[in-house]
Amino acid sequence: MQLKKRVVIPVLCAVLVIGLGFNYVKKQEPSDILVEEEIADLPQKPSVSLDTYLPVIKDTIWTYESNEKHKSLSSWVEFINNDVMQIKFLYGDKSVTKVYVEEEDAIYEVASVEDVAIKENYTTLRQYKNTVLKLPLIAGNSWVLSDGAIRTITKVDKKYDTPLGEQKGIEVTTLHDDYKITEVYGEKVGLIYAKYENDNGVQEFELNQIENNKAQEETVSLYIAKKETGVLELIKEKVAIMTNEEPKHFLTDLLKRVVDSEYVTTLSNGVTIEKTFKDDENCLYVELSGEFVDLNYNAREQKGVLASLVQTLGYYYDADYVVINIEGEAYPVKGGQADSRGRIRVVK
Repeated sequence: MQLKKRVVIPVLCAVLVIGLGFNYVKKQEPSDILVEEEIADLPQKPSVSLDTYLPVIKDTIWTYESNEKHKSLSSWVEFINNDVMQIKFLYGDKSVTKVYVEEEDAIYEVASVEDVAIKENYTTLRQYKNTVLKLPLIAGNSWVLSDGAIRTITKVDKKYDTPLGEQKGIEVTTLHDDYKITEVYGEKVGLIYAKYENDNGVQEFELNQIENNKAQEETVSLYIAKKETGVLELIKEKVAIMTNEEPKHFLTDLLKRVVDSEYVTTLSNGVTIEKTFKDDENCLYVELSGEFVDLNYNAREQKGVLASLVQTLGYYYDADYVVINIEGEAYPVKGGQADSRGRIRVVK
């Protein structure tokens, strides 16, 4: 089969199920780790690195065509941490974030979180362990996934047309009781074709664009206080986010920005957001550096600054409460602004 000049990101087999009714694992980490069963113990002859067929390229967006009209697929690498990478896939109005680990002889998918509205780092999350591709890259190498599906390398060293020119590729087939997935991986490109077949029909994906040095775009809701009244006003800002850039970085920049002289700047005096995390009660803890509130602000402005930080970060992280710490010390919230545990409620 000679393919058109279109490609799909590596490990797209995990994405195909977005529009096909599969259930993804949510954010909680299950107690049992599912490990696949080996079928064939073939000799390891690594004539080529797995990275050749599953390349990790930062600050790059892949866009794909589907045989379903008006439903394009896009993906990008959000985080790279040594041998761990996190990829986000967007298909129509659905999204899934997946984590992959590369070891010496195989690349594994280890976690999946669906419909994540904001960028979060899940590179330490482990929910299961399914092999995406493994050595040796020879026809007949097979293994069983945790759901019972059989995955087999069915063709090797075929040549395909890709956006990077003609490349050698390998074909991998996944068989389950009620579905079949066929994938073709190209050298230096990744997965260049994928087909999903079940009783309901056939779904195909092919890449039509690769954009290098391209940032992700996200719209952030800022709640900024007016100087005269202290009332918060909603301001929408678009941000460009690069691989390995965490939200605390661009949120700091946005909250330092001076909208105009009518508004109070939320973060001043060199304050930065050092750390954020949520507990099991959906309370967001925010660690700030330095002095949080400008000494020149009056009481109304200081109250507006605190409300701005709580509402902006609370909405972004979808939290019910926010706790502010300054260099490890609790911020002295005045009576009535917080509960007995120092938590400030996010107004929704």
